Amino acid sequence: METRLEKKWKLNKKYLYNIINVLKFSKFKFIIQHDPRWINSIYFDDFHNNSIKQNLDGNLLKEKYRFRWYGEEKCRKNIFLEIKKKNGYTTNKLKKKISIEFNKIDEITLNLIKKKLVEHMPSKINLVPSAITRYYRQYFISSDKKIRATIDSN
Repeated sequence: METRLEKKWKLNKKYLYNIINVLKFSKFKFIIQHDPRWINSIYFDDFHNNSIKQNLDGNLLKEKYRFRWYGEEKCRKNIFLEIKKKNGYTTNKLKKKISIEFNKIDEITLNLIKKKLVEHMPSKINLVPSAITRYYRQYFISSDKKIRATIDSN
């Protein structure tokens, strides 16, 4: 399980290049960690939408389940089942690699992914797909490799 401190800010897109320059020229001297990439996620929630409510209500304790893969919208390689638990700014994430392949996200694909969730976590049979997201992420790391900054867009 991976544990880290996480803080997020929402910024206006017009400041994107300024933010990147602030990172690069700060005392932490951020550099590009690796190539930017698309992130695709399918989130799961229960029938009462408790995960969404935890987020919207600003709860300090949150838990979410998602399948995530990188690159194209169609999944040709690995997909990860992720369980993310937050307590304030402290995040614990468990990732499990799942073998699955699909060309598009439709009802058949969502049923297949739901089946994979139940195979790996039978106690979560009550969870259903609730949201699909796709965004572009840039990765930066401080020169001492202790702080990571990511910028999401699109």
